[in-house]
Amino acid sequence: MSSTALVQALKRVELSRSISVKLPLSRIPLCRILTLARFANTAKITAINRLPFERKMATLVAFSHYFEASAQDDALDVLSVVLHDLYSRAKQENNKTWLRTIKDLDLATATLVDACKLLLNSELSDNEVRSTIYKIVGYETLISAVQNASSLIRPPGNVFYHELEKKQKMVKKFLPTLLRVINFESNQVGKSVT
Repeated sequence: MSSTALVQALKRVELSRSISVKLPLSRIPLCRILTLARFANTAKITAINRLPFERKMATLVAFSHYFEASAQDDALDVLSVVLHDLYSRAKQENNKTWLRTIKDLDLATATLVDACKLLLNSELSDNEVRSTIYKIVGYETLISAVQNASSLIRPPGNVFYHELEKKQKMVKKFLPTLLRVINFESNQVGKSVT
């Protein structure tokens, strides 16, 4: 799914809020409101039009009352799909980048291993180690290998942030609308007791 679908779902939430009706839930049984809202959501318009006026109004009011919650649930479902797609693509791009650079990393690692073998050679004195490494491996080759390995090594727990940063343009399409429309507050259980 695209970010456009998410923006459309968020606009549906805004539309539902503009027609939403708040009912005095203490006087009307919740199961009755849910039944009326479900009926309005699945029934044909002609079936609703045939209802007596009071029943028709109650059905439409119940539907508008729950339309916002339904629209918000749908928008959050679309958000979940969009974020899953975003992370999956970033992970795939990260893996492709890693596969393209693995040969360079192997070459740099082989050069550094050669240098370390000379460093660990107990037959060489401490004074001879550096000059022997420079003579056999080469000073410029060693510097290049260190730079290549440093640029290609992945930190532990790499979560492909670099690839996610490339998706910033897509996120900017829906993030302002998401933050404006969806209320990210906790319920009573999640609120501070102090």
